[in-house]
Amino acid sequence: MLNIEIRSYVPSDYPSVKKNLTEGGIYDENMDAEERLTEKIQRNPDSILVAVLDGQVVGNVLIMEDGWGPLLFRLAVGQSFREKGIGTKLLEEAENKLKDKGYKEVHILIGENESELQEYYAKRGYKEGNLYRWMYKEF
Repeated sequence: MLNIEIRSYVPSDYPSVKKNLTEGGIYDENMDAEERLTEKIQRNPDSILVAVLDGQVVGNVLIMEDGWGPLLFRLAVGQSFREKGIGTKLLEEAENKLKDKGYKEVHILIGENESELQEYYAKRGYKEGNLYRWMYKEF
């Protein structure tokens, strides 16, 4: 069993988090910019969790909450650290933080064509919800 520590993100974690997101194919240069993540933790220090193994940040997840409905976002584990329970441990810690705040459920967004991810989350108790189209507007 690996000795994985889950802790809150600090700005010096950014290069590793960016690498994890990039290896996961989900890095977005605007949304995941270093300044944006720093602003996020300034508003809520526990809104980004990282998994640390032997002093190295090997996984991360973002928690988005507004007091109404929490969302887990950007779960990523470094390519050479997958299939070791790190993602599950990150999910469990994020879920526990939300339960402690009184939330009764959590949501996650998965691409419609991401069947492996859908299966991953289903195995961890997540149920399929309604289909929505993600839309955005650049400023």
